Amino acid sequence: MTHKNFLRSIITALLWLPFCAFGYSQMQIDMFEGKWQIEGKEAFEEWTMINTDSLSGKGFKMIGGNKIISEYLAIYKQGSDFYYSARVPNQNQGAAILFKWKETDDSCECFENPEHDFPQRIRYCFGENGTLSAYVSDLDGKGFTINFNKAAHD
Repeated sequence: MTHKNFLRSIITALLWLPFCAFGYSQMQIDMFEGKWQIEGKEAFEEWTMINTDSLSGKGFKMIGGNKIISEYLAIYKQGSDFYYSARVPNQNQGAAILFKWKETDDSCECFENPEHDFPQRIRYCFGENGTLSAYVSDLDGKGFTINFNKAAHD
C-alpha cells in the first residue's frame, strides 16, 4: 500500500469513527428495554424506551401481589453525554443521583459519579440468553453484583 493510500484509509476511518461510536451507544441503550428479574428473588428492574436517546425505569419488588417501587431510574442523553439517574424515595431528600456514562465495551455500559459516597460506579453487562449483570461499586471496584434474567412482561 502506498503512503497516499494509507493516509486515505486512515482519514476515512477517522471520519467514520464518530458515526460508528454513536450507533454503538444507541444499540446498547436499546438492550436495557424490558423487564429484568433479580435471580432468586421477586425483585425487578423494568425499562421502557422513551425515544432513541432515553429510557425510563423503576426498581420494584412484588410482595403479596403488590408492586412496591424501591427506585425510579432513567438513562438519557443531555448534550453529547449519557446519564444514568437513580432516585430512591426517602433518600437524598428525594433528589436523583446522576452517574455519567463512561464507556461501552463489548456488551457493557459503565456510569460513574466519583462525588457520590456509594455507589460511585454502576456497570451493566449484557450476557447471552437474556441475562444481565449489574456491578455496583466504588471506584476501587469494592461492591457487589446483581444478576438478572429477562422476565416476561405482565
